[in-house]
Amino acid sequence: DAVLVRENQDVAAGQPLVRIDPRDYNAQAEQFQAQVDIARANADAVRAQIAEQESSVAAARAQLAAARQAATFAAGEARRYAPLVAIGAENAQALADRRNQAAQAADQEAAQRAALANAERRIASLRAQVRQAEAQGEAAAAQLKAAGVNLQATTVAASIAGRIGDATVRVGQFVQPGARLMTLVPVASLYITANYKET
Repeated sequence: DAVLVRENQDVAAGQPLVRIDPRDYNAQAEQFQAQVDIARANADAVRAQIAEQESSVAAARAQLAAARQAATFAAGEARRYAPLVAIGAENAQALADRRNQAAQAADQEAAQRAALANAERRIASLRAQVRQAEAQGEAAAAQLKAAGVNLQATTVAASIAGRIGDATVRVGQFVQPGARLMTLVPVASLYITANYKET
């Protein structure tokens, strides 16, 4: 994208030398940020469902309490009518009706107990969905972090102070990882190895 130095230029350590086109890495970072945002939104939506379900659990508890009370009352009525039928104060049909009502009330209580258990299990299921959404968000955040590292690496900086030499990189050139772009000569620590020919 840009060559920020020229041949034979002195550079300081950390000075930017070349900037690689960051568009691909920006797009990756934006994609992973979107995945993080989606995972957070999913977790928030499921948390809202949990709040709604907790209201359903409270309603199911109230319905169970009412059904339990009705079953207790109906069973008491059936017990109260049994001696009255035995002494002939009430007819057998009245006792049969009370026993039928008691059985129906007991069945209703059992149904309400099952409805409460189902509502409570639904909350556990929703909490698992929250954990799953959070894990997906963490995975996307890790990918976003890696994309951020790649994005930072689009600016190639001098690792040491020195002088630029043999710069082969040009604007618009396609470079591969590990390709040699230029030489950075450490001027302060130059030395020459000489092997003089003996004559």
